[in-house]
Amino acid sequence: MEKRDPGIVFLYGGQGSQQVGMEADFVSPEFSARSSADYQLREIVDLYGRVFAVRPDLPEAWREEDSLTLTRNAQPALALHALALTAVLKSRGIRPAAALGLSIGEFPALAALDVLSPDKIVDIVLRRAELMDDRLNKRRADGAVDGMTAVLGLDAAIIAGFLAENGSTASIANLNSPTQVVLSGTCDELDSLEPGLIALGARRVQKLEVEGAFHSSVFAETARIFASDLAKYSFKQPRGYLPLNVFGCSREEAVASSVSDTAQPVKLLESSNSLKPTNLQEVPVLPTAMAMQMAASVRLDDCFDALLRRGYCDFVEIAAKPVLNNLLRRKSKEINVYTVRDLAETESFIAEYFAGNEEHIAEDN
Repeated sequence: MEKRDPGIVFLYGGQGSQQVGMEADFVSPEFSARSSADYQLREIVDLYGRVFAVRPDLPEAWREEDSLTLTRNAQPALALHALALTAVLKSRGIRPAAALGLSIGEFPALAALDVLSPDKIVDIVLRRAELMDDRLNKRRADGAVDGMTAVLGLDAAIIAGFLAENGSTASIANLNSPTQVVLSGTCDELDSLEPGLIALGARRVQKLEVEGAFHSSVFAETARIFASDLAKYSFKQPRGYLPLNVFGCSREEAVASSVSDTAQPVKLLESSNSLKPTNLQEVPVLPTAMAMQMAASVRLDDCFDALLRRGYCDFVEIAAKPVLNNLLRRKSKEINVYTVRDLAETESFIAEYFAGNEEHIAEDN
């Protein structure tokens, strides 16, 4: 293992981490009153107000599980909740040395490392949710029935070979662990693959309750549109280590790498009339990677490995329903993984974890 870094890593989950009532702490009169004396907490109130001004339907949509899980509603809920708890941590002088988010969780990770401001993040997330919802509706109108399937107990390389040998239109969407892979495709295609995957040794093949074939070429054109939207923003250098979903490492490591599949998200852009990059050195890598993430495989396990190689050993998952901590704990017994689900847990985490660990607390100037 490389030299250990004493800093803490903030983790953010993707869709599936939402929970009914997750916004309650931050839209209450009590929190509003508390924030009047703290400009950093006031920012949280303003963020929710900014979103509700554009989407006044959201408070009602978030009250029921069925409507909360819809992409157009879940993504703003997740981003706001993550940004809010992150702001509380920062208001107490706790800043991450690195950040990792899964899918939509990558956007609050950008704010955590000061790549973009929280208000820019909520604007971007609202646009992303709108674009993806439009694409899902178009697929349904065209008669497509898309989905995702988790394959447990089978190596990703074996699965990839099986898909290629069978000429399958399904693709690998998530590489969550060496033996936990998620496929995207039409439901009929995914169903047809199950017997073969079981025969190859998969312990379980489980259909997921999702709206569509996320992280697949179904969203390639949507990603190109989103890339044009992101080009309007000025992305700053991350103030810490930021492994990206599409690369499984940082943008600097991806640019320096000779591994051909790091160019996957860029290749998806090549058919665009407005964006015709030929390699990673010729494109704005960070915004491009953030856009193409919705159409490319998420290399979560590689991101975990990248963090562990750099010696990070303290992690906190910021999510109403944590999903990353168990995957990470399986990778190493030498790390500490904490979770904060709400404001009360955040306050407890601050009090308990940082007692006697002053090196983790940065001066908040």
